[in-house]
Amino acid sequence: MTPQQIVAIGVRLFAVWLALTSITFFNITPATMEITGVKFDPNNYWFGAVHIVAALLLWFMPMAVAHKLLPRTQYENTMQAARVDLARVGCALMGLWLVARETPNLLWVIWKAMLLTGTPSLVSGFSAETKIELGVSACVLAIGLLFVFKASIFARIVVPETVEKL
Repeated sequence: MTPQQIVAIGVRLFAVWLALTSITFFNITPATMEITGVKFDPNNYWFGAVHIVAALLLWFMPMAVAHKLLPRTQYENTMQAARVDLARVGCALMGLWLVARETPNLLWVIWKAMLLTGTPSLVSGFSAETKIELGVSACVLAIGLLFVFKASIFARIVVPETVEKL
């Protein structure tokens, strides 16, 4: 397997997970609207729809994503356990895991606040607890994206050149 194929597997797993999390938005939306007395609006289902669309794109184009995350190699360039390649793949997969774990949390906080605040300015209607949740989720998501898009830099930190020459 090439490093891109390994990352593509992670991308497809992320797509499955993303599709599964969309179920929450489709199931919870009617109940939340009923509890809060918000009038039914089909536009409130767009968070779940975005999850489904993203999952489909990731499922059908995992190699395109993998080639964006890692430099292209020839198919014959299979993994031969080069430390820096393994570290780069690990960093990219760890970043995908952080993004997969935190994206729904961030979207959930925003969606819940949109339904419950009822104010024109979304952020001003957030409680202090919601602002903290939003900040933490945004930070973890940013760290995950850094691991994904800067995997080579983190791999060089994890596996310095002096170690690789040994």
